[in-house]
Amino acid sequence: AGYPAPAVMTSAGGMRTAADAAHTAASLALSGPAGGILGAAHVAREAGTPAAPTTDMGGTRPDAGLVLNGEPLSEPGGAIAGVPIALPRVLVETVSAGGGSIAWVDPGGALRVGPRSAGADPGPAAFGRGATDATVTDAHIVLGHIDASRMSGGVTLDPSAAHRVVDALAQRLSAPAERVARATVAAVDAAMARALRRVSVERGVDPRRCVLVAFGGGGPLHACALATLLGMTRILVPPHAGVLSALGLAMAPERRDAMRSVMRHADQLDRASVTAMCEELAARTGEGAERRWWAHARYVGQGHELDVPVTPEDDGATIAARFATLHTARAGFTLERPVEVVSLRHATFGAPREARVGSGSTDGAAPLRGPAVVPLPDAAMRVEAGWRATPLPTGGYMMERST
Repeated sequence: AGYPAPAVMTSAGGMRTAADAAHTAASLALSGPAGGILGAAHVAREAGTPAAPTTDMGGTRPDAGLVLNGEPLSEPGGAIAGVPIALPRVLVETVSAGGGSIAWVDPGGALRVGPRSAGADPGPAAFGRGATDATVTDAHIVLGHIDASRMSGGVTLDPSAAHRVVDALAQRLSAPAERVARATVAAVDAAMARALRRVSVERGVDPRRCVLVAFGGGGPLHACALATLLGMTRILVPPHAGVLSALGLAMAPERRDAMRSVMRHADQLDRASVTAMCEELAARTGEGAERRWWAHARYVGQGHELDVPVTPEDDGATIAARFATLHTARAGFTLERPVEVVSLRHATFGAPREARVGSGSTDGAAPLRGPAVVPLPDAAMRVEAGWRATPLPTGGYMMERST
């Protein structure tokens, strides 16, 4: 039909042909969230933001990630549904509490949110499809954070249905409906803030010095609350925030990965041996527009490793010094122990793809101060009291805390 051949995003943030992807299913487990963080990295680079925690909130779950020096932070390993996967992946922390997550009362009488979800059908009660459970979206409508009369894309909401299910939940808790709605939203904010701390603070990044990139249909709705919980003062809401993951998918270059075991002390590796291993991995991934290597390294006796950038011209001493610098940045200390290289990883990238993105809907818009709710083409943005939202020339908004 004249269209490009379909490609598939991997968890590492690169594209593979459909034929290749069919043989490496384990490398695709986090492909959707990886696309979102790639899109966030793009807008962070355009905004000149070197470090940016990211929050991608949709209907079923929010995802937290981290952009460092304009690139998504990637880590090897991890587990999916309790199954260890020793493959490179873009760092993603997932929380089971999105816009469609159901608020419920546990046997002890406490309010819980998620992991049960209303899904797309019937969805939140406000969708008018017969749902009887209160969701996070219904709570936002009760609180006036979503303006049902200004929904874009032909979407219509039934605010009375949202009030009805939240009132029913409030009766079970013997509390006012508005208080229950605020508690529902606050529970999601607290869970997401914990995830953002895990991807930033636990890796030596102070979120207070960063810009929060908020996207997905609900990310801009929760952004001010999340930033306040983390002590952050700036938020970047990209143009077309609700479909930023699709932008990341469209931009991602082809990527092929290879890895080999090393299990040697860094001081046992001379330049010739490092060069030979790098060349061996490069031969396994074929031709490409760009190549990168990483050493999976640790102090002897440690139970976790860090990915250290490597070039074929390095020797073990250079790798060890680079590891010590990275370990200090991430953990705040070094150890008087030898550095051990566990494995060497290589990625070959195809030519980068160009993405032409429209300026969104902020052309001619004036700065505004909170509290305010701004309907976006594919999301909703809430500007809380004490925050100011300034439209950007490229589309989207930069929100800054003024108090």
